Amino acid sequence: MDASSSKPPRRGALFSIPLQLSEEERTLATTLRFLCSAGLALLVPLLLVAPWLEIDGVRIGLGVYSFASNVASLWLISRGRLRPATGLFLGVIFASSLVTILGGGDGYRSTAFDGTLLAAVLGGLLLGWHAGIVLGSAHLALFTVIFALGRLGWLSSPVLPPSELVSWVTREHGGAQP
Repeated sequence: MDASSSKPPRRGALFSIPLQLSEEERTLATTLRFLCSAGLALLVPLLLVAPWLEIDGVRIGLGVYSFASNVASLWLISRGRLRPATGLFLGVIFASSLVTILGGGDGYRSTAFDGTLLAAVLGGLLLGWHAGIVLGSAHLALFTVIFALGRLGWLSSPVLPPSELVSWVTREHGGAQP
């Protein structure tokens, strides 16, 4: 057997799923590929119109970070590395939510807490109930710490400038009044 035959076959495009995966792994890969592709489909137009929506640099940076991580997750999926791809995808959701929670100054009232809860639910669905319990516990611990710090007055003032888009959405669609 020569060295060239031991190399894995070329796996194709960024959006492909390797054929050697089991049925369960193919389902996970298809689901994660859909989520990453949907994220890319939402991020590209948002990043293109960001100057007109007056989105600040930090939020644009989070969008670029999310875009790059979705592309990296798709690349990992196309190589058959599903657990690292899922971990990267969920880690970005959790980290972006945490930056928004701490930077926005809203504390436990932040709408970004939905992101950490979403990561916990997706972790349970994509990686199994053990991961769901770990991520759910992390969400609960994070919420408890932020709630306690907010009640004690120890949270810092907002670092991120207020977003006109978020203010408009919460005002116009029944959210909390600023």
